[in-house]
Amino acid sequence: MKTETDRQVDELEYQLQDIKRKLAQLRRERPREQIGDYELLDCEGRRASLSTLFGDHSRLILVHN
Repeated sequence: MKTETDRQVDELEYQLQDIKRKLAQLRRERPREQIGDYELLDCEGRRASLSTLFGDHSRLILVHN
């Protein structure tokens, strides 16, 4: 049998999930950002621009750790 505390936890978890879904949707609706052609180092330590590293691809997925 659920206690009142269990019910409150369940309700808050539901609210959090709902807010996360709404936030994710709003993020998807943002316009895409143009980024500069930054200069980086390639795997051999040579200077390389983003455009040369990714060739003709028009989209880049960025993973930020």
